[in-house]
Amino acid sequence: MTSTVLDWGVQACAVLEDGGVSCWGGQHASRPRRVPGIRNAIDVSIDDEVVIVRADGSAVVVDSGDLNAPSHPFFMQNVRSVSQNRVTGCALRDDGRVLCWHRSEKKPPRPVEVKGLQDVVSVGAGPSHGCALLKDGRVACFGTLAKDAPYYVAGLRNVVELVVGMEEACARTSAREVTCFLMDPHKNATMRLGQGSAVAVAGTQTKGYGAKDFPLGCIASEAGVACMRLTSLGDDGMPPMSEGVVPDPRQEKARQLALLPYAGCLLTDKGNVRCWGDNRVAILGQPDPRYVQEPTVVQGLPVMRSVAAATRTTCGVSAAGDVLCWGAKDAQPRKIPGLGGTDRLIANSCCVCAFNAAGEATCFSEDERSPKRVAAVDRVRDIAFPYFGSGSIGAIGPAGEVLVGMLHSLGALQVSPIASVGTVQRIAVLPRTVVTKTHGAPGYLTTPKTFLVALTDKGAVMSVDVTDGAIGKPVRNRQLEGAVSLDYFGDSLMPGGKVIEFEVGIPHATIVDASPMVSFVGPFRCGLTAAGAFGCVEGGRFRTIFDGMRQIAAGDGHQCAIDGEGGVRCRGDNATGQCGTTQGLRDASTPVDVILPPAIP
Repeated sequence: MTSTVLDWGVQACAVLEDGGVSCWGGQHASRPRRVPGIRNAIDVSIDDEVVIVRADGSAVVVDSGDLNAPSHPFFMQNVRSVSQNRVTGCALRDDGRVLCWHRSEKKPPRPVEVKGLQDVVSVGAGPSHGCALLKDGRVACFGTLAKDAPYYVAGLRNVVELVVGMEEACARTSAREVTCFLMDPHKNATMRLGQGSAVAVAGTQTKGYGAKDFPLGCIASEAGVACMRLTSLGDDGMPPMSEGVVPDPRQEKARQLALLPYAGCLLTDKGNVRCWGDNRVAILGQPDPRYVQEPTVVQGLPVMRSVAAATRTTCGVSAAGDVLCWGAKDAQPRKIPGLGGTDRLIANSCCVCAFNAAGEATCFSEDERSPKRVAAVDRVRDIAFPYFGSGSIGAIGPAGEVLVGMLHSLGALQVSPIASVGTVQRIAVLPRTVVTKTHGAPGYLTTPKTFLVALTDKGAVMSVDVTDGAIGKPVRNRQLEGAVSLDYFGDSLMPGGKVIEFEVGIPHATIVDASPMVSFVGPFRCGLTAAGAFGCVEGGRFRTIFDGMRQIAAGDGHQCAIDGEGGVRCRGDNATGQCGTTQGLRDASTPVDVILPPAIP
């Protein structure tokens, strides 16, 4: 990507390194979409329409609301760049001259040359004034309708970058010093922002809309992006806003996800744990407020190396091997006693188990936090706990065998193997209601049951009635032969991407979709393709939502994924901020980036 422009924060376009143009945002383009047929682009400008300048000096216009619509030629030739807003536009010609025009739906543009400007390198246009960067490093501003003669901005020398807003502009010198100023020569106001490697500016048109002016300036540096209100240039009468630095997102990358039903946590490469979403049971390690709308560092934690989530409790293993948990009864992280030297955690539903380097298991419920040695699950690969803290439990033993037991108390837990199932790679324990026809009387009998579903290493899906810890006869589901994955809801992923839904204990299956997924999570049949595209089944078809993912996780109604650079994107239900963004966005059907704000020292 070589350059990017925004349309008042609603839509954006970028010139790509290969000469193409990609746009996103607005009403019709939630994800970046390449503008068809564009090659050798060197500049792009967007407002109601997208103007694309090509290397040969020609330019084309594309409807910003329909990027696939046929383009038509721009009205001017020999163009190097174009800057437009909803009132005026200006173009820089190959000969270094600047021409500006008034935009009108009723009349074709009539460009007028800005007299006295030569050797222009770049130009930006506001509604009433514009500025140009000259080859000698000076900045000259002018009336966009050629009403005012150009004037040089005093004190600006050796300028290498110029950005123009509505009524203000900012310049960056070769010494990295950034200065912002009003383009109207009669106001003559300036403000220094400090040093940066790039600059951006945004504001309002006070005269045109009768609004208060809230110009903002941002500068990028090695520390991140710092934004501040340009109080010296505005007329809002407000005190200076608190300045802050949004760090470079690459300074802290997501390494592991642990999603709860209505919230989420992630572990960063710095060893921080950040949580967001529903906080009514203090599950996020924050005593207040009810909802946490952005990924906030859980205070009181040492450097962590892993994180796991049950239903109402989040736990992690520190770099020193201690286990700390928060949520349920504890608003702040609390070290669980007797669990030093922990190597890994298994957490789901009601309980958490910690394993030391020898594989010995010590477990506790998310409510009691009283660790108990549970030799019955030593060295197991996975455990499926019951949701309510009692009921049938399933596990995958160290050799891949299926283990089944009844959980009344962790200290008395015993499990038994099911030899006839074979070696398995995934299990799920599912409560189901079995409906049978009554004999000798009309109507049906409903019986609550619990089934264990297992995917073997041979691709067979077996279901076993394990109600109350008893072990029934394993039933092989013939329609699911060759399955490649199994989720915790009993759905199977088949070769070729078919997702098959079935009722456990009933010998039939229903194919609900065909997709290119190779792994999937959650109740909404979302998953990854072999190429790392994350998508979900919607309307009977698989739809790619975002690309380049390497790890996925699911809550009850939301899914999140980590990309190859450690960034996080979420989509789905956001009523309690589950997607790590503004709570007012109740449904993030379009994926949102989870922004990691600065950690509090």
